[in-house]
Amino acid sequence: MQPSPISSDNLIRQMRQRVLNGTHWYRSFLEMLRDWDIEEETVGKTHYRYVIASEALDVPMIASRALLEIFDLIEEEELDAYLARGIVPVDYSQDEIKSILGDEAYKKYLNYFYGVILEECLIRAYEESIIKGHITNGMVSAHDAMDDAVRIIYGKDLDVLMDLFCREKGYILTEEIQYKQMKEFYYWLFRRRIRTMEPARTASDTQKAIDWLNDMKKRTGEEKICRQWM
Repeated sequence: MQPSPISSDNLIRQMRQRVLNGTHWYRSFLEMLRDWDIEEETVGKTHYRYVIASEALDVPMIASRALLEIFDLIEEEELDAYLARGIVPVDYSQDEIKSILGDEAYKKYLNYFYGVILEECLIRAYEESIIKGHITNGMVSAHDAMDDAVRIIYGKDLDVLMDLFCREKGYILTEEIQYKQMKEFYYWLFRRRIRTMEPARTASDTQKAIDWLNDMKKRTGEEKICRQWM
C-alpha cells in the first residue's frame, strides 16, 4: 500500500518551521516546491489548480496559497514585491535553483516560464509591433492587433484557436475565459507551436519573447522581474 501524498497544509507547516529555524523564506519556498505534487485542491471556497496540463508548475498560484499563510514571517515589502511583480529577494543562479528543486520540479518550473509567461510575452511582442506599425494612422485597434498577432504566430484566428482549446479540454466557451483557464490556454498554444512549427522559427519566436520581456523590465525600471527564471 502506497503512502498518502503529503497535504498542502503539512508542506506549508514544514516551510514555516524552516523559516523559524533560520532559513530565508524564499529558499524555504523553493524547498517546498521540490516536494509539491498536488495538482489541484479546494481550500474553503477557493479552487486552486497548481499544475497546468500535468507539466507546468504554476509557481505564482502556489505562492499565493502558501506564502500568505506565513506572511507574519516575511517583510511586507518583500512579500508584496514577489506576489505582485515576481521580484525575488535572493538572486539565486539557475544552477542553484535546479539544485534546490531537483530535476522533476525544475522541469515543471521552467515549463511554466516558457509555456505560460513567455507565450503571453510572445503575443504581446507581435501585438506591440503591429500597433507601432499603424499608430500614425489609427488603422488598428488593440483588439485587432491581438487578433493579427495570434494569426501571424499560430496561423489561425484567435476565436478558432479558443474554440479548439475549449473542445479539447471540455470547457464551455464563454465571452470571458477565466484567468486560470487563460494560463492553460497559453500553455496549450505553446505546446501547439512547438509541435507544428519549424525549430528555427520556434527558437526565433522564443528569443523574440525573451527580448520583449527584458525590454519591458527596462521600461518599467524593475530589472529583477522574473529573476527566478532568468
